[in-house]
Amino acid sequence: RLWFGWCCRGKFNGMITSRAARLLPVILVALVAGGCGGTTRADWVQQVSVICTDAKAELDAIEAKVGAPKSAADVATLLDQIVPVAERIDAKIEAIELPKDDPAAAQWVQISGEGTQVMRTVSAAYKSGDATNIQRASLDMVSYGGKSQLATTTAGLPPDCGQGSGQPPAA
Repeated sequence: RLWFGWCCRGKFNGMITSRAARLLPVILVALVAGGCGGTTRADWVQQVSVICTDAKAELDAIEAKVGAPKSAADVATLLDQIVPVAERIDAKIEAIELPKDDPAAAQWVQISGEGTQVMRTVSAAYKSGDATNIQRASLDMVSYGGKSQLATTTAGLPPDCGQGSGQPPAA
């Protein structure tokens, strides 16, 4: 009320301040009620889908630039360029409010974040050149791919949000 009074400097003889004071509870109830519903599944899917579409275009551009990997070092180089993009995508997705009481959405966000860690592991394995590490990391990526695709479908997201086939790039 003080701010409003200062702004108007009493030119309206308190008429506006008393009206504002009467309307304040109505405005506050409307704001609080509007915020209580949270994000709907449809809103969340729409927001995440936009991020996935943009991310797919960015990742496709990286793959086109780097080309098909011909060696273990090429796979590691490709993944080293993809991981920072995946981290940015994860941050954008985590910033979106989850739909209330929607475990499928929460699970998808968690699994999506795990994908970035799996890519780091695969990259490290290819950098090591150790066939056992590469095989183990590749199996982890295949396992992750299945979880990701199932979570994507369960959350009602388009396939672009499934983070690929779960297959490491072939060298």
